[in-house]
Amino acid sequence: MNSSLRQGLRAHFSEQGLERLASVRVGIAGAGGLGSNVAMLLVRSGVRQILVVDGDSVEPSNLNRQFYWPEDLGLPKVAALQRRLLDLEPSMGMEARQEWISAATACGLFHGCSIVVEALDTAGLKADLCTALLGGGFFVVAASGLGGYGLPPMTSRRLGTNFVCVGDFSTAVDSSAPPLAPRVTQAAALQADAVLAEILGDGERMPPATGGRGKRLFQKSPSPSPGHRRHLKKYISGALMYLPFPDTDIYALTDSRQSLGRSTVEVVAKLLEAGIKVIQYREKDKDAGLMLGECQVIREMTRKAGCCFIVNDHVDIALLCEADGVHVGQEDLPLAAVRRLVGGERVIGISTHKPDEARAAVDGGADYIGVGPIFATATKSTAKPVGFSYLEEIAGKCPIPFTAIGGLNERTLADVVRRGARCCAIVSAITLAEDIPAKVEQLRTIIREAGYERDARK
Repeated sequence: MNSSLRQGLRAHFSEQGLERLASVRVGIAGAGGLGSNVAMLLVRSGVRQILVVDGDSVEPSNLNRQFYWPEDLGLPKVAALQRRLLDLEPSMGMEARQEWISAATACGLFHGCSIVVEALDTAGLKADLCTALLGGGFFVVAASGLGGYGLPPMTSRRLGTNFVCVGDFSTAVDSSAPPLAPRVTQAAALQADAVLAEILGDGERMPPATGGRGKRLFQKSPSPSPGHRRHLKKYISGALMYLPFPDTDIYALTDSRQSLGRSTVEVVAKLLEAGIKVIQYREKDKDAGLMLGECQVIREMTRKAGCCFIVNDHVDIALLCEADGVHVGQEDLPLAAVRRLVGGERVIGISTHKPDEARAAVDGGADYIGVGPIFATATKSTAKPVGFSYLEEIAGKCPIPFTAIGGLNERTLADVVRRGARCCAIVSAITLAEDIPAKVEQLRTIIREAGYERDARK
């Protein structure tokens, strides 16, 4: 049926985009302030297959933030929501199930859904539900920290390849921070946006019949890494102190020897301006006191920006400045010893140069590995390049995130991405640029286009 809504959406999407939106079945766990508004926003955006599960009924205290009207009072929420959505889009496929959700029943309830939006109230149940759904291979969008008003800004954070959490990650809903329409609907809008991003990838700009994030939805998503599983409950409950290693394209490293005379703090400011989501402090020729002082400043900058901050080699400085993690090499402290020092929440990355080292890192509980150096590099002139064969082996088998490193720049980056790298560690190609944000955008374009070519071959 060619509804008025669908006619209007043609002004914003191609037919291919509309068909993609219509082909995906989205599950919503909960029909309260988050769930009802997410459902409304998705339908308005062209999603046509929705399953909503909730055991509750509409009551007066819901009307301040939920997508219901006074005439819905007393009705099951899923029935009232179904009626509202069908008024908006009569031809959509809306399935309503009035039952309570548990971690034990979640995978069965949402069988047939590619994406599930977590929209529950209780932190413990939220975390257990997300853990169960991630283990079942679903793409999950959760929310944490949305109470009150005038509080910390909300954002979206990706944890691994199949989990996004939105909110401010700190403000629990309680008597001092009640659930109010502005922030509840803001969180719902971020959740709906994350769903659209997963379905459409780079949207109408994505070349036809290629991969990208949108196509990942139709491939099997890997289970959360051990590091991500350690973080999950605290992430959703708002008690996570340290950011996990993000799912991102560029891993930026500092090097004051190659920064055109700019300070490390100045370079980091430009990296954050460019939207970099993980930065490693790697300085080889500075005394410990200076490094600690710089790291303390950078820690505050990255915390405000929601950027994962890693310190290279110096576990003591990572602990003292409260960094999100530490990166070590094969000749540094053993992985088990580093884990004893930094605890279970902080990220640990380790450089690897051959398959045996990668296997040992995975078995030892590393959160990510560095793979390289792919090419010779002035940053580490003594390191022998490993070439493409090791990268290609890791790309097909590694169960935890990895980042390619070593000699990556605008001339070499595309080949590395085509051979399986999704995250690329880059130093001098960025730090030697006059305009760092412009250089980052150039490199991201190369990564994106090479990724399209790589995924189109699959």
